[in-house]
Amino acid sequence: MLSDPNWVQTCLPLFVQIMYLEPATNNRSSTALTFFPRAVENYGWPSRIERLWQDAWSSVTYPYYEDLHNLEESGLLDLSNILQLFCAHYMFLPGLADALQTFIEGWDNPRFKSEGGLTPNQLWILGHIQKLICETKHVQNLELYGTD
Repeated sequence: MLSDPNWVQTCLPLFVQIMYLEPATNNRSSTALTFFPRAVENYGWPSRIERLWQDAWSSVTYPYYEDLHNLEESGLLDLSNILQLFCAHYMFLPGLADALQTFIEGWDNPRFKSEGGLTPNQLWILGHIQKLICETKHVQNLELYGTD
């Protein structure tokens, strides 16, 4: 069924960031396998998924599910008709992909109250800048070493 919420393929490593969250036209393992090698190459091997599905369902996939389910229930979408199925895929998958990408960006970059509202990426960049500044100061101090 096209409105099956399990047709979104997902992989999450070490509770840090989403490896992939892609819309698919089916729920086959072979489909997930097409996304998985690229994700492992980019992020390494994954761990378990915890809260991701609940958040993705409530903020992204549920409206698509409702729309498709309503179309089916009202008789405006016949999933046994290959042309209607193709049209539904053509109309819904690009929007779903965009919505999932927006969700990934939000999930991967939560703001931390304890860090002044900065995201993990911002903290990482600031850490590298601070390290560079400290290293520069040490080099300047070494140049003055031994002079009075």
